[in-house]
Amino acid sequence: MELNLEADGYNIVKVYGSPEADSSTGNIMKTNTLFPSPTKEGQTRGGIILLKMERVSDDATLVLSVTYEKTDGTLVYDQATVSLESHDSDYYENSGIWKGILLSRYAELMKAWILSERATMAEIHVEPMSFYEDGVFVPEYSHWNLGTWERVSLPLQVSGTYLLLISAFRDYFDAEATSIGDETLWQELNILDKLLESNG
Repeated sequence: MELNLEADGYNIVKVYGSPEADSSTGNIMKTNTLFPSPTKEGQTRGGIILLKMERVSDDATLVLSVTYEKTDGTLVYDQATVSLESHDSDYYENSGIWKGILLSRYAELMKAWILSERATMAEIHVEPMSFYEDGVFVPEYSHWNLGTWERVSLPLQVSGTYLLLISAFRDYFDAEATSIGDETLWQELNILDKLLESNG
């Protein structure tokens, strides 16, 4: 199966949930099966693909297309035009999308914090970021003369701006998780609490 997006009037900033995605071509996902998620006790916990989009034109259109091959070798193609409506506040089509966006924000914050701590320990200067104006962006990773899978062991700590940011995000995550009503989100909340407790 292949999933593609034509995003005239939009920039695809990032694709979450599909490592092989190519935002420059609009190719979102390619998989050899229509059922990539395992079934357990009659239930399937599927993945989710999220796209972070930046609208750059008032005359913008989104066309999502899917191509897949049936067991008899027949190719099937379908497409749909997607209309994005404006909302005064955060809007989620369903709780699954809401949860996916919440976890993507959590992951971005954790990755940015980890790389910042490692850069500090390696005495690499990191420019402070205007989180509340621009959001959290994961900095470019440098291997710092280590192998691909090597990492330096560091004490658990949350320094500088990230202490305030993680503290504020923890309250936001708690409120969102409570509204979503998914108890599995408490494990991320516990991690945030442990990070804050590590600073005494």
